[in-house]
Amino acid sequence: MPPGESAALMQACQNDENPAGARDAAVITLAWATGVRQSELAELQRSDFVKTGDDEGDLRIHGKGDKTRTVYIYNGAAAALPDWRKREMALARWMTRRVAG
Repeated sequence: MPPGESAALMQACQNDENPAGARDAAVITLAWATGVRQSELAELQRSDFVKTGDDEGDLRIHGKGDKTRTVYIYNGAAAALPDWRKREMALARWMTRRVAG
C-alpha cells in the first residue's frame, strides 16, 4: 500500500469517534507493525498483550499448527491498543446502562 493511502486510512480511523475507529486503527497498526496473519489477528485476546513500556509490548500469537510465538511491538504501535481498550470499555458500560435501564 502506498504511504499516502496508508496515512489516509489511519486518518479516517482517527476521525471516527466510534469505538470502531479506534479498533480499526489498532488492527491496522498491529498488522503493519508485526506482520501477523489475518487469522492470527482475529484470534487475539486481551491477555495476549503484555505492556513492557510506555509504547512497547509483547504480543503472544497463536499461529498455524497450534504453535505460539511472541512478537514485539515498538515504535509507538502499542499506543493504539490502550485507546481501543478505553473506548471498548466505555461502550460496554454504556450498553450495560442501556440494558439495565
